[in-house]
Amino acid sequence: MWSSVLPAYTTRCELVGTDPADRALVDRFRALLDEWGAVASFHDPHSELSQLNADPTPEVRVSARLAHLLQVTDEAVRASGGVIDPVRAADPSALEPDHPVARLGRRSSATWDDVERDDDMVRRPPGTLIDLGGLAKAAIADAIALELAADAAGAILVNLGGDLRCVGEAPWSILVTDDGSLRPDAPGQRIHIPAGAVATSDRATRRSPRGLDHIVGASTLPGAARRATVVAESAAAANAASLAIIAAGRAWHRMWRRYELSALVVTNAGERLPLGGWPPRLEEAAAC
Repeated sequence: MWSSVLPAYTTRCELVGTDPADRALVDRFRALLDEWGAVASFHDPHSELSQLNADPTPEVRVSARLAHLLQVTDEAVRASGGVIDPVRAADPSALEPDHPVARLGRRSSATWDDVERDDDMVRRPPGTLIDLGGLAKAAIADAIALELAADAAGAILVNLGGDLRCVGEAPWSILVTDDGSLRPDAPGQRIHIPAGAVATSDRATRRSPRGLDHIVGASTLPGAARRATVVAESAAAANAASLAIIAAGRAWHRMWRRYELSALVVTNAGERLPLGGWPPRLEEAAAC
């Protein structure tokens, strides 16, 4: 196997392949990271999402890529029962003073329920801020993996800061670290899947200045979930489930039952609780 690591989205992004390294594939990986970042970044003042957030009109036409990310996000929000909310979690204090959103003045009190979509049209009260964050990163991992797999000679894995998507069967060995870090030498547990996706959400390592990026109801109480790693068919589905489990606070087990995916939950008290047949066996992962 070979791998190529690139910095993007304020994290470590990696492309892994089973066949001999293909320079053209790596170059395409880099280009796709840039292209999707130009669509979905909350912090980049020139991104399409920033332009949507700063637009003073109630109805805005968006690209097919942003429309796709908004659709994936809506599915995640609905599945969580509204526990995940990319509008309530958006934090303009993290933006530079010259960012177009920082010049908006009064922010709307809207929630995700106030965001309406119709194909490539988005309707919301002006001043509504949307931060797609990790939900978009996971969906982007899916999109990049599927696009690159079409040109790859073998199986590939795309890892965007812990949101992993594997396309093409291979004996993938994935390290789930004890501390939630991305260090390949960190202590942890290795799981083995031939395809599918893995994502981890951690209350202690969210990137928002509030500390809870997209996690509205997360709790620091001992019985609440601090970290959740989930295996699913797609990175978007795994990320959404892991986020919702953390956001549910002490009701995390009830939230997990909405998804019933293979998962490892670590509580604030340090308990490690395997669910849904964790660790996933090869045949189970293939069915994800």
